[in-house]
Amino acid sequence: MNDKTRDDPQEQTSTTPEPVTGEASMDPAASHDGDPGAQQSSSSALYVGLGIALLLIVAVTSLYLGGRDPLHPDDRFALALEAVRERNAPVVVTQTRILEEKQIPGYEDKLHVLKGYISLYLDDYDTALLELEAAIEHEDVTIKAAAFALAGELMHKVNELDQAIKLLSSAIQLDPEYQNAHRLLGAIYFDIGLMQNAIGHLSQVAMLAPDDAMPHRFMGLIHKDYEQYRQAINNYRESLKREPFQTQREEILVELAESQIHLLRYKDAFGTLELALSSPKVLGLRADCLRHLDRNDEAKEQLELALELDETQYDALLLKGILQLESNQLQDARKTLELAVNYYPRDDRCRYKLIEVYRELNETELVAKNLEIYEPLREQRRRFSELNMEAIKQPEDIELRFELGFLANALDKKKLAVSWLRTALNMDPSHEKAAQLLQEILAEGNNRP
Repeated sequence: MNDKTRDDPQEQTSTTPEPVTGEASMDPAASHDGDPGAQQSSSSALYVGLGIALLLIVAVTSLYLGGRDPLHPDDRFALALEAVRERNAPVVVTQTRILEEKQIPGYEDKLHVLKGYISLYLDDYDTALLELEAAIEHEDVTIKAAAFALAGELMHKVNELDQAIKLLSSAIQLDPEYQNAHRLLGAIYFDIGLMQNAIGHLSQVAMLAPDDAMPHRFMGLIHKDYEQYRQAINNYRESLKREPFQTQREEILVELAESQIHLLRYKDAFGTLELALSSPKVLGLRADCLRHLDRNDEAKEQLELALELDETQYDALLLKGILQLESNQLQDARKTLELAVNYYPRDDRCRYKLIEVYRELNETELVAKNLEIYEPLREQRRRFSELNMEAIKQPEDIELRFELGFLANALDKKKLAVSWLRTALNMDPSHEKAAQLLQEILAEGNNRP
């Protein structure tokens, strides 16, 4: 970090030429041949000048390396604190070490927040807690905000979510643009099912980090689960716009297409699916889109490809039965839809189409038997959609979230059921019904082949 331009020794060294007597000659050889002593004197002066220049360069270099820091301590600390916010551990460690070695008066209290981050990074939670507690007491608002945010992260790591929320909220009160505090609060609220709170913080992250694709990806997922498909579509598109080839690209494309299908935007959905890699799910959804675009032959090709890869693929299996029913291939439709109902016994759409087939075949007893199953499923689906809207308006209602978990399980939406039941238990750990149902669902999942 030498700065030669500040004080270039060579600029301080000059040689005054000897006055020339007699006729001046433009031939260097002629002048040197005429005075060998002058040549030797000139060379000596040049060597002396170079020697002085080298000595000055060494002196300046020694001055910097021997203790004079080109960065002011305040600049080093600001650099380290910014690295804390950016999760850049190597920079934090390097700058903290330098500041510790300098033993600068007044910096001991400032270093607590940096040491707390390093300890947290190394999973040394006890040391991190002590350092961050000291940092929180500092009068500097920037230090306090960082300390609160890091303490909130620590509480999240040890699953003390209530404390984590309080500490992270304190960080945001001191610094409303503390990106990582918003990010972690969004993740916590997402995990415990307080989706409106999650969206609020994810929106802040999206604004503060215009290149970050993650916030819109999760907001899309939330809106899709709440059956708010228009908002979900906008979120998914923005996520892909920010980072077209992100790790979760395939999942986003499928979720975007499903949202478009729910709004009957089959042409848009098919265009989305054309961007996705072929998988049983993608092939099944493409087939569904092609059928609604009156391209039945192509739809059949896609669904057969899907079923070759996975005979249980829901979209393809249901569509195959529908097409057979529409073509009056009743026995084939019966076989296909009975298989679908066997794989998806709690799906009302498959069962309804099977009832249509039984009616066409005059199987009155089977119609009556399946109606007894179908009608409660239809009502549960209606109630589930209704409660999704209510959950947004009533973020503190525990029983509502338990009922959503119960209904999701009844409709064979296992992941959603687990999510809602965990939300209810986070809000009330003593909720026995939620705990029992969650345990049953997880045990059933573990017992599946």
